[in-house]
Amino acid sequence: MANTLSRSADDEEEEEDGAPPPPPMRVLAPIFDMINHSPNHNAEFIRDGDTMIVRALRDIDADAEVFINYGGSTEPAWKCLFSYGFVPLVEEVYETDTAELLVDGVHFEVSPVDIPLELIRYEATGSWKPQTNSEEEEEEEIELTLEIGQRIIDRLLDAATNLESYVSSKSLQEGEETSVVAPVSLADLRESNRRTLLACAGGLREFLEEL
Repeated sequence: MANTLSRSADDEEEEEDGAPPPPPMRVLAPIFDMINHSPNHNAEFIRDGDTMIVRALRDIDADAEVFINYGGSTEPAWKCLFSYGFVPLVEEVYETDTAELLVDGVHFEVSPVDIPLELIRYEATGSWKPQTNSEEEEEEEIELTLEIGQRIIDRLLDAATNLESYVSSKSLQEGEETSVVAPVSLADLRESNRRTLLACAGGLREFLEEL
């Protein structure tokens, strides 16, 4: 696995008369490159001309680590893995996190706040069809009922349980020394997906309770 991206920053200077912003600056910045990423970052970075600036967003203790946010290339978790070679594991699950739900050979992408219409249609009719741009085709109305919603919740929980079992069976032995990073990163990705599936199930359950 190769690290394909490093850092990028926006220019702080505003262009006058509606001029387009300057092109991205590509540089090697060894010290800046050592700052780790966190969704709950306590610092931010900007470009001011030819200068890279890192500034605190709040008070930071003397011995605390400084974190920045690497931006949209870290969301969802799989993109962060393929871009930077790691998966940010935090307790919180964010609205931008996504996970793949496999249903009878069909892949559906879900998030804590979104259930695709195709998945609801599949549970309602037993079949699914991709959206088309044809104006002549009338889109049938699909209602998310309590029964359909509960079936989707069951699928989400089953998928999360399967991921938990897989991660547990493939996890490294405590104290085992290894130089292989890829299995650990993939296990982190599965754990991130498991948490997202659980958050999606929880959000859908709350929605159904309000029906």
